[in-house]
Amino acid sequence: MSRVELYAQVHKALRYASSRVVIELGTCPGDPGAIERALRATRELLVLQEIHQRVEDELVLPAIEARRPGAATRLVAEHAEHADADAALRGRIAVVELD
Repeated sequence: MSRVELYAQVHKALRYASSRVVIELGTCPGDPGAIERALRATRELLVLQEIHQRVEDELVLPAIEARRPGAATRLVAEHAEHADADAALRGRIAVVELD
């Protein structure tokens, strides 16, 4: 039986989406339309990351833990860090939108 690779493609897609948002953010100074598009892309990326993390937290990590206790400990900690960073970014977006 071959091993199923659950992480590579989805995380590659998330890194690609993140890179696209960074590029969009870096090319929008001074253009209100570009700024709005960059903010929208950032919000969409945050939603995508939240959904992805929820799936991993509710389905993937418990399955890993059930088969090898302690194996998902580092991933759980990383998800907490990601959630904190995403919350901080959401706060920054809200401040920009108020300006």
